[in-house]
Amino acid sequence: THSSNSQGKVYIAALQSLVNKLHLNGTVRFWREYLPYERLMSVLQAADVFIHPSNDPAISSSGTLSMAMACGLPPIATPFYHAKDMLRGRRGFLMDFGNPASFAAQASRLVSDPILRANVSHRASEYMRHASWAEVGKQYALLLQKA
Repeated sequence: THSSNSQGKVYIAALQSLVNKLHLNGTVRFWREYLPYERLMSVLQAADVFIHPSNDPAISSSGTLSMAMACGLPPIATPFYHAKDMLRGRRGFLMDFGNPASFAAQASRLVSDPILRANVSHRASEYMRHASWAEVGKQYALLLQKA
């Protein structure tokens, strides 16, 4: 979440409290700033699952969701516009807005089933392969050759 607004600060504080309560301090990390691209990529590549909760159904895009999928992370997200489109075709799982049990169920499925996690990971990264700069460049080159 964007921690610069008051809602984001309250939300992060609640999440940090929950992490402390569940004794997950060594597992869950929070960053209060935007990470440089290289650092963000190393964090994503070290993860097993990508989780994108949001309270805003009108989010039209998410760079981190796209990058996580390109890294082959199986994603779980609330059903904002971009996530509903990106996670079609069994490329990830949607969780209900404001429903932690929905999130827990989806996360448990991915964590407990390595074959499912590998399949979702593969579908996510294959879907995003067309969005790499190299692929976009090739498509533009083909388009310009036809013009």
